[in-house]
Amino acid sequence: MSKDRQPKADKNQTNPNEEINQSEISELDQVKQELENEKERRLRVMADFENFKKRIEGEKAMFGAMANMGLIQEILEINDDLQLALDDSDLDLDRAKSSITTAQEKLKATVRNAGIDAIEIKVGDDFDSNTMEAIQAVPDEKNAGKVIAVISSAYKYADKDGILKAAKVIVGK
Repeated sequence: MSKDRQPKADKNQTNPNEEINQSEISELDQVKQELENEKERRLRVMADFENFKKRIEGEKAMFGAMANMGLIQEILEINDDLQLALDDSDLDLDRAKSSITTAQEKLKATVRNAGIDAIEIKVGDDFDSNTMEAIQAVPDEKNAGKVIAVISSAYKYADKDGILKAAKVIVGK
């Protein structure tokens, strides 16, 4: 067929491709709008989550401070007891020892209540680098590798592994 003989399309007749294109365009616009709505929703959720994280961090810091507040108050009371003893101009040696002993017992109870346990280390124990720090080694063949003197105690959290503070000891070598 030549170009002259091709049937001419009726101008009143709709092209099925045009209808499909209009329908597809309408669906595409709807999908674009849904995508835009989803993006906005996602941004709001992300912003809400960031605000939530900031609020939790603030609350965590506040709860930490509140948890320590009781411990700090108890320690300050012990400090006040020691200050009273120091300020007592009539304090003799026996009363001074009694005041210091009372303050030490209060401090030990406060530490225990905070979940901290003392690790018992005695003279004659084998040196253990996990719980002890040798601050001095003295020649002593009979007690080589043994604790000769305990200078300060070791502590650990009651419900956790690991040492909070190692004992300071003198060992024989």
